[in-house]
Amino acid sequence: APYTYTGDPGDTLIFDFTVTNDGNGTDNFTFDDTTDYVTWVFYADTDEDGVLSAGEKTAGPVTETGNMTSGLVVYYIAIGTIPVGTADEATDTSIITAISQGAPGTVSGTDTNSTTCTAPLLTLVKSVTHGGFTYFNGDANEAAPGDTLIYTILVANSGTGVATTVVVTDAIPTNTTYVAESMTIDGTGDDDALNGAGDEAFKAASSVIFDFDSIAAVTGGDDTDQRILTFKVTVD
Repeated sequence: APYTYTGDPGDTLIFDFTVTNDGNGTDNFTFDDTTDYVTWVFYADTDEDGVLSAGEKTAGPVTETGNMTSGLVVYYIAIGTIPVGTADEATDTSIITAISQGAPGTVSGTDTNSTTCTAPLLTLVKSVTHGGFTYFNGDANEAAPGDTLIYTILVANSGTGVATTVVVTDAIPTNTTYVAESMTIDGTGDDDALNGAGDEAFKAASSVIFDFDSIAAVTGGDDTDQRILTFKVTVD
């Protein structure tokens, strides 16, 4: 210690530590922690290897060392969890404390760990192009029967964490008919059929669906990572 972590919402963190009774008599130490958002659970590391084995996990969490004779060293593993929904780049400072019960309030030991959350931050911007002009949500636009409308959806990740299993669904507007084979991703056509794994766009009964395994995190000098999705309809 100190340990420095980065992790996505839902990730777990592993911190191994020891408790030593430096006193001249038997003592028992209880565990406590102060954190900003990480939650910690403590386990006895009975084989002293810094890895939480299945047997150690099955034995269950501990909240104290139990009686320790003078000079005894006992090994532990703390498992921390970054809660789902934690904001991108939110920081946490966790102080893990072992508190003497033989001299409560006067004898304790601490370790401090720092965590930065790397979370995706997705945004959607939708527009429609008609007659050579582009209109965004709320803009006035009048179209006549037979006119072609091109819808564009920009899905962007401006966070520092990778977005996984991203699905964008858009309903075909009422009083329009979808133009067959008109879906594109980043300017490249994608057919209407669902062709199995790896197919990123397909036409459902009354909607278009774009399905991505991941959208990358911001790296280097990039502000966002984005995908540009389009499809066409004609006015009935």
